[in-house]
Amino acid sequence: MHDGMIEIASSFKTMFEQSFEQVRLISERLVQGNDDGKDIALELKQMGLSDDDQLDALTHILEKPQYVVMFKSIDSSLRETFVRRILREVRIHH
Repeated sequence: MHDGMIEIASSFKTMFEQSFEQVRLISERLVQGNDDGKDIALELKQMGLSDDDQLDALTHILEKPQYVVMFKSIDSSLRETFVRRILREVRIHH
């Protein structure tokens, strides 16, 4: 029985170490993603949005990694529509 407890403890240790490593990798990606913020902020400014709309849109895009991916993936002609959808969502929830 003692060997079984050691094996379980070892399994938990391995699991926590792997989880910690995943969190570390995600954190690094988010920090590196800050460069994306500058690119996105510049595009939002070029859309002619108000300062408040630029800040709201940028905040919400950067809070959700899937929004960053989508913003960068879609054609530039669709980005303004995407941003306006985000702004509508923000206004509804506030």
